[in-house]
Order: sequence, then structure tokens, then C-alpha cells
Amino acid sequence: IRNPTKYLYKQGGQKLIYKVPCGYCAECVSQRRNEWLFRAYQQAKTTLSKGGYLYFDTLTYDNANLPHISDYIDCKEHNIKDFSTFNHDHFKLFLKRLRRKLEYHHGNNEFKYFLTSEYGTDDRFTHRPHYHIIFYITNGINPLTFSKYVAECWQYGRTDGQPYQPVSYVAKHIYGYDVGYGNNGTIPATLA
Repeated sequence: IRNPTKYLYKQGGQKLIYKVPCGYCAECVSQRRNEWLFRAYQQAKTTLSKGGYLYFDTLTYDNANLPHISDYIDCKEHNIKDFSTFNHDHFKLFLKRLRRKLEYHHGNNEFKYFLTSEYGTDDRFTHRPHYHIIFYITNGINPLTFSKYVAECWQYGRTDGQPYQPVSYVAKHIYGYDVGYGNNGTIPATLA
């Protein structure tokens, strides 16, 4: 375990040992995943106790809107191969459109969400980037109507929504399926 140790000294020269998490080993990544899972569960409990519901969706890019790293940097200049990536501005614009639509049609645009982004794990589908999101809805909007709004507002591909999916399903994507690591040994891109 690569957890470094820090030494602090009290007045009088007494040494205190303070363990600092490295953030990369399996133990640290598992701890962070569990912290996020706890937060998501607590938000779910709060939402359900207020008479709300959870709505799960996967937002996937289609071929026409799939962002590539070459959209942002010159791959030849940096000697890297072009690959598909995320554009978090797309997600921000999606949220903006969704909140406007809810405000216009229902006078209330408040909701909370838990989001993670990952690359697909199936070689047949080119490791396509996509988002998993849980919406915590307490504003009384019908789940079918909300599903329709999500599909209309995500303009970059397809959506696959379901009213309620276990929080753990989305939380496991935060740091991959294994003990904290994605298929290529790195922590996947996340946003929460």
C-alpha cells in the first residue's frame, strides 16, 4: 500500500503519526467509492421520505455527436492516436435545457442528481463514452413525463431511462467494476 505517513510534532517535540491516503491504491479507491455510495443512499432516503422518486438514465452519444480528442487538440502534434472522449459542456447544456423545460411546463425545475461517466467495456461498441445518472425528483412530475423531457433534452444521442434503479448500480461505476480500477488500470472519468 502506497499510503504515505506524515509526521507532525506537538509543542515539546512529541511526534504524532498521521496516515494520509494515497488516493490510488485499491483500499483508498474502495473507500472513496463507499463514501459516494453512502451519499447517494442518503439522498435517496431523503427523496423517498419526501414522497419523491428516483429516475435512472444512461445518456449515450450517437456517431454524429461523438466527441473525439482531436476536437480539442492536434493529435499529430502531440503524437497520440485519436479516440472518443467526453465533453462535459454537453452535459451542462443538457441540464440547462432540462431545467428550462421543467420550469416552463411545471413551474418548478428543482431536482438533484448523481452522475458518473464511463467508457463502454464491450469491444464491439468501441468503448463509447456515456453517462449514468440518477435524478432525485421531489417536484411531483410524473416519471413518464420526466423520461420524455430527458429524451428531448439530450440532443447528442440516445437515452435509456427507467424509473428507479438501485443506487449501487450507478455508484459502482464511479471507480470501475474491479476494486477501484477500470479495465485499462486507470480510474475512469467521473463527475458527481
